[in-house]
Amino acid sequence: MSVTIQGADAADNGLLEWCLERDYASQEQLERATHQGLVLVARERETHVGLLRGSWLHEVVPMLALVWVEGRSRRMGIAAALLDAWCRQLSSAGHPFLLSSSTDGESLSAAWHASCGFERCGEIRDYNEDGSDELLYRLRLSDRSAAGPSA
Repeated sequence: MSVTIQGADAADNGLLEWCLERDYASQEQLERATHQGLVLVARERETHVGLLRGSWLHEVVPMLALVWVEGRSRRMGIAAALLDAWCRQLSSAGHPFLLSSSTDGESLSAAWHASCGFERCGEIRDYNEDGSDELLYRLRLSDRSAAGPSA
């Protein structure tokens, strides 16, 4: 499978609709992130197969907000390819690390973070509406680039 990773085009209404169906962000949040260059899309031929949306913690620390890959395209390295592309952008801009989080008990998310080189670096207790904790992860971008692409 040949997949192309590129920044989302804010003028592509079809792409915005596709992203909104997969992302928990509002249309306004997604449009703002797209204009800021924080949304990457994976395409196979002309079909959207993956999405990465980044954000900023305290407006300076990069934070992975969402990675989504279509069911039929999962376990093919697309999420890692999206992450690699964003990590290259962040590293070239001088950022030393990237943060991410997941809800405690999401074993697939924890395994994905570990497979991509994230290290658990903390937790926020009783963070979620159901009382579950939010687990925090850090990826040192120098470690990621030294390891090379993982997709």
